[in-house]
Amino acid sequence: GVAKTTTCLNLAIALGRLNQRILCIDFDPQANLTLLAGINSSTANSFYDAISKNNLLNQYVTKTPFGVWLLPSNQRMNAFPKYALQTKNAEQLLHLALAPLRTQFNYIIIDTPPSLKFFTLNALMAADCVLIPTQCTYLSMHGVEQIELIINAIRKRSGKPKEPKLLLTLYDANNTAQKAIHTMLTQRYDQRIIPPYIPVDNSIQESQILTKTIFNYAPNSAATNAYLSVAKFILNEYCKAHE
Repeated sequence: GVAKTTTCLNLAIALGRLNQRILCIDFDPQANLTLLAGINSSTANSFYDAISKNNLLNQYVTKTPFGVWLLPSNQRMNAFPKYALQTKNAEQLLHLALAPLRTQFNYIIIDTPPSLKFFTLNALMAADCVLIPTQCTYLSMHGVEQIELIINAIRKRSGKPKEPKLLLTLYDANNTAQKAIHTMLTQRYDQRIIPPYIPVDNSIQESQILTKTIFNYAPNSAATNAYLSVAKFILNEYCKAHE
């Protein structure tokens, strides 16, 4: 409920518009990212289909109408944890499978389920960086603390991912309670919050209903401009890190 999947897709499209080659991975059995990308999950192949058949991921990657590439998800992904229990280095399966694709894309964005279970652990082990979308609510702030504990444990073991960044989503600047939580998050996380925040914008849901991107449906909307700004910030930070 923090616009996680929406952020994955819109950030990917924004980066694509900045001349970056982007791959999205739907790593959630609910397949919401696949749905938003206009792909039928019932006929699409997923990460589980690839590894269970010992095939390369690039055989299942497809280009979306929005200009970014996608490895879809489907209901068969629910069998992945059981399959993984029978293999060595189960928590590294995504990391190992992504190796051949890393040089083919500027960014690989992984959408995870809204939980800290096996799928999310596999994604964190594969990731170089983590972006945590969060609303300015008390429960969302508590969720950030929980996932930080998991990330810190992984960092001690493997040295990555980097310290997570936060992106404030669904923000209503006129809401007193949200403004108070915003202040608390800013004081606590300071430079780790990626500017700007993503505002509440009805254009997002409207565009999804019409199976369009917000960039095409409402190119001058507040949310469109915010996602483009976030993409530029991430691209700038990435370039700095590799100078």
